[in-house]
Amino acid sequence: MKKLFVFDIDGTLVDPITHQIPDSAFKAMDTLKNEGHIVGIATGRNKSQFQKVLEESYFDFIILCNGGYIEMNNEVFHKEVFSENDKQKIGKAFNDNGYVFGTTTHEKLYASVEGANDNISKVINKFNVIYPSYHPNFLDFDVFQFMAYEKADIRHELAEELKDFDVFTYGSFGFDICLKHVNKAFAVKQMIKYFNKEVNDVYVFGDADNDVENLKLAGTGIALGNASKKAKEAADYVTSDVGEDGIYNALVHFGFIK
Repeated sequence: MKKLFVFDIDGTLVDPITHQIPDSAFKAMDTLKNEGHIVGIATGRNKSQFQKVLEESYFDFIILCNGGYIEMNNEVFHKEVFSENDKQKIGKAFNDNGYVFGTTTHEKLYASVEGANDNISKVINKFNVIYPSYHPNFLDFDVFQFMAYEKADIRHELAEELKDFDVFTYGSFGFDICLKHVNKAFAVKQMIKYFNKEVNDVYVFGDADNDVENLKLAGTGIALGNASKKAKEAADYVTSDVGEDGIYNALVHFGFIK
């Protein structure tokens, strides 16, 4: 029976040290596709950031914005956005405290400050992604997630304002704010139904805290060797680091590559 494979990007397909996708990962995915398996992406990136490293046409589906936006064949399959009240509540909390933040639409990143900013650069350079744009009314656009370009500890100062949302840190600096009911697992459940698969048919690869629910959902959750502690604990199997052919080695382990 053909299986459904879901890959995170940063730290899973993309090596966090080189910012490149190892040739072995492409070889592994090519093997899956040639065998007729369903291959998709589930990432926190939006479309422009996704397109910086991968081609949409290669995949059967792409889940973007940590589960808030799903595309197939360049068409929207499903989307979930922040309400106007939620956008204003979060924006006010950051602005009142003088914190730098931004938003993700399905195609662009926006920041609350104009021009170069050291805080923003710390996060953008860490992931080697496109620098956000500035627009005075950026909160008027559809928002799929917020990004905080500040020390992760400030989330405790904003605990009351953020209590109704999920927060995923990038380590000690920066974090995402997402809708609580929306995550990668939320989106993958829709793919399971669409492709008429069972949970046991699903293999998920991830490395970060925002992959935890997805790793738990999957029939087989696979964490990279460079994954966070929470991701490893949620996984059924831990492979080698992404830069040490982790994806390829896992698929050999499970018999998909001979």
